[in-house]
Amino acid sequence: MDITGTRKEGIWIQVQWLGLPDRRDWTWQPLKELFEDVPDMVREFLDATRRIVSQERQRQN
Repeated sequence: MDITGTRKEGIWIQVQWLGLPDRRDWTWQPLKELFEDVPDMVREFLDATRRIVSQERQRQN
């Protein structure tokens, strides 16, 4: 998964779609739209990202 965005556009996340024949394997989706469609998945992703960043900061100190 990858993240990009600008202040104007907001955050976009690169998503891999598995088992969906009408979409390419990877597409960029606005975080806002993903949160509307799959809020639990977005919360889990953000929580996991926060944990990883926190662990990395602790490791560096």
